[in-house]
Amino acid sequence: ILQLAEQGRLSLDDDLSKHLPDYPLQGRRVTIRRLLDHTSGIASYTSLREYESLSVHALTPDSIVAFFSGRPFDFAPGEAMAYNNSGYFLLGLIIEKVSGESYADYVGTHLFEPAGMRDSRYCSERAVVKGRAHGYALGPGGLVRAAHLAHAWPYAAGSLASTVDDLARWDGSLYTETLLKKASLERAWTPYVLKDGKPSGYG
Repeated sequence: ILQLAEQGRLSLDDDLSKHLPDYPLQGRRVTIRRLLDHTSGIASYTSLREYESLSVHALTPDSIVAFFSGRPFDFAPGEAMAYNNSGYFLLGLIIEKVSGESYADYVGTHLFEPAGMRDSRYCSERAVVKGRAHGYALGPGGLVRAAHLAHAWPYAAGSLASTVDDLARWDGSLYTETLLKKASLERAWTPYVLKDGKPSGYG
């Protein structure tokens, strides 16, 4: 998102409705900035009761947005901070609309390639990837293989796979201007100040 802002293709102060005009904002004003810093107040879909049972089904992005978009806001935009995967999902849709590329292609071309992350990718449920690890969860008797998750759900909120070495390359790229200009990096590190004057603790 910050790359596209540097290119003048969007502004962090754009209303969500500018890029996703069909999203029901329920009379609220939500900017791209509020999605980035987790202060939008939009209900986070991964916190909803039905999420776990639905997440095994490969639904369309529109269906997933419909799943959470009609829910009441958790708070008025800018008034509180709560980690929110719905915001990241919507940001992925904005990236696709503004760039004209799929989210997977955009991340591969504009993030992984310039950072030298050759072993990182958007998750595929069909591709055979040498050395790919499976996730695990804690069951009653210890570790068990994690339940199936259709990657249509995490999408821009987490459907990426990487390696320890590539994560080190990612970290290194955030201290140079490989991906973003210094001013944009500083913007990313600066916590948002809530409407009551308290820092949110999140950039």
